[in-house]
Amino acid sequence: PPTCGNGKCDPGETCSNCSQDCGPCPPKCGDGSCDWSESCSSCPADCGVCPPLCGNGKCDPNETCASCPKDCGPCPPTCGDKKCDPTTETCTNCPQDCGPCPPKCGDGVCASTESCTTCPQDCGPCPPKCGDGVCASPESCTTCPQDCGPCPPKCGDGQCTIPESCSSCPADCGACPGKCGDAKCDPAAGEDCGTCPADCGKCDGCKEKSTPGCGGCSCEKCVCGMDPFCCQTAWDSLCVSECKDQCGGCTTPVVCGNGKCEVGESCSTCPKDCGTCPPTCGNGKCDPGESCASCPNDCGTCCGDGKCDVSYGESCSNCPVDCGSCCGNGKCDSTLGETCSTCPSDCGTCCGDGKCDPFYGESCGTCPKDCGACAVCGNNKCEAPTETCSSCPKDCGLCSCGNGVCQVNQGENCQNCQKDCGSCSQMCQPHQSPGCQGCACEKCVCQVMPQCCSGSWTPLCVGICRFGCGGACP
Repeated sequence: PPTCGNGKCDPGETCSNCSQDCGPCPPKCGDGSCDWSESCSSCPADCGVCPPLCGNGKCDPNETCASCPKDCGPCPPTCGDKKCDPTTETCTNCPQDCGPCPPKCGDGVCASTESCTTCPQDCGPCPPKCGDGVCASPESCTTCPQDCGPCPPKCGDGQCTIPESCSSCPADCGACPGKCGDAKCDPAAGEDCGTCPADCGKCDGCKEKSTPGCGGCSCEKCVCGMDPFCCQTAWDSLCVSECKDQCGGCTTPVVCGNGKCEVGESCSTCPKDCGTCPPTCGNGKCDPGESCASCPNDCGTCCGDGKCDVSYGESCSNCPVDCGSCCGNGKCDSTLGETCSTCPSDCGTCCGDGKCDPFYGESCGTCPKDCGACAVCGNNKCEAPTETCSSCPKDCGLCSCGNGVCQVNQGENCQNCQKDCGSCSQMCQPHQSPGCQGCACEKCVCQVMPQCCSGSWTPLCVGICRFGCGGACP
């Protein structure tokens, strides 16, 4: 049989049972001895685990983005480093680096770039404007008839409107024409001894007139016998000559001053004999006995003296200066411009007729019965047409949401715009499965740290998504 020690490694002998003949056995990993041919790489069981090596392509447990960016990728930007990283930082999530956000309508502050027109939420409603259909203070029928209706007629405004007349308002309607009995013989108005003996005296055949005959004067029969025209058509100058020269009329001249008020004389032609004429309205003088009521031509209109004189025909309709507005008398008078808007005390309120009429100032605020309740921003209902994505993004969503781009600088995130930013549950919360099911930041995160898409989606992956890759986590 083989003999160990004979200098020959006979069959049956090995390095293990006869190292004298077969030589020592080569090193074996796991024998508890780290031999010369073994290392931490080839036999960590004997030689121990190799220390982390930056650049081996693996982000080992003891390596970080700070200690080994080659293996673990660059660290995400840090808010407060005085650099505004456009990929992740905005005025919203890092004003320290990017500066404060510009004014935004709805933030409760009326900035210099905002106004009551562009942003009533912050700056309040615009003041009343003539032509907007609402008669609001300080508008009136004078300053804004489009909204408040026309003013009632006023004497002196240059327009002769009902109830004005030549007697109540000669300033607008002109002076009244002459009148028989006013002690003035007015031929232009058709007055003569035949048509108005009160003003022109009795006919005696010695005066022309437009009507036939001379009223039974002494020469009438003689003249008409010679010239029928005088008693059929008119008593003209030829008839007067015939009376004088051929029929013996007009033989006794009328002498003013003889103390007798004779035929042909009157207070206007001979006040010495007939006395002074009574006051005549229209002579330009407000004589004793005349008043603003009996003779406005001479004495002026009564309206404007501060006293509402019913005896002179003043009322709220023709003299509101003295008598006040007709509004409040219990009568809705459309001729005076009264409506439910200008005079609700007489015409009743416009609200409640089932019609939302902005012309009368109705709105959801002033008349919800007709116009419905006002939309309330923040009740989770987008109430059109008053609410929009611009005026109330809380209820109607962001205007930019849905364009396929997660616009963090516009305030989009996975909570308010899943269409663009993806689901928060996959992107912004750690989970055991790899990746985030195609969320907006997945590709970027997996380039920085491949383990996030080959292993679990860890809190570190969420942090890289949020701060390094523009993930819109709230």
